[in-house]
Amino acid sequence: WKPKVPPLADGASTVDVTLMLDGPWLTLRVADDGIGGDPQTWNHGLGLGGIRKRVRALGGSVQWLPGQPGGISCEVKVPVERPGEAPAQGPG
Repeated sequence: WKPKVPPLADGASTVDVTLMLDGPWLTLRVADDGIGGDPQTWNHGLGLGGIRKRVRALGGSVQWLPGQPGGISCEVKVPVERPGEAPAQGPG
């Protein structure tokens, strides 16, 4: 399955999506090979701010990083509660 790259991923021809369960943490990583940029300079308005708000409400974390050599990656970590286990404390 090859996902369609949305037009907002400037210059991207591929997107890698990884979903991993590591102990009590579920990690979603989405990375593209577009023109990239410095996430610190982005306007974290309703879209990015909304993602961060929802992830934090689940007790997780979200991080945007410039890709190497280009593109952007977004990593979201949320705790997974399993029957009989205590919830995870803080992102890993």
